[in-house]
Amino acid sequence: MPFIGRTAERGKNTVLLDAISTSATATYNLTKDSTAYGPAGAASLVVSLNGVTQAPITGYTVSGTQLIFASPLASTDVIDYIISQESISANLTVPDGTVTNSKLSTALANRLTALESSSFSAQITALEDEIILNLGVI
Repeated sequence: MPFIGRTAERGKNTVLLDAISTSATATYNLTKDSTAYGPAGAASLVVSLNGVTQAPITGYTVSGTQLIFASPLASTDVIDYIISQESISANLTVPDGTVTNSKLSTALANRLTALESSSFSAQITALEDEIILNLGVI
């Protein structure tokens, strides 16, 4: 059967948090696989209470690993699900010697070539002169 609706955004990871049983309180601990879970904030959560998606900030807030509803829930209320939308990030390490002048902009590549072929202090002086000329100081 084809999918109808919005597709997942690129760079997002959707995480279904553990089910929570309600009681006569407004504060609940968030967990994922029975481990405390701290989302990025209220806006990164989708919370369904009694079949109604709640609005972040006005319906609930987040403090560390706790979900805090605007008003206490009753034991008959049902938190249908809590979904966290995490950003996917990665730290990349570029190996030494793999970035070449051809991969850089022409202007930056020319600067690097000039720095490699002459003394550093002479290049600083040239850059200072160029900045002064560009600012119209002379």
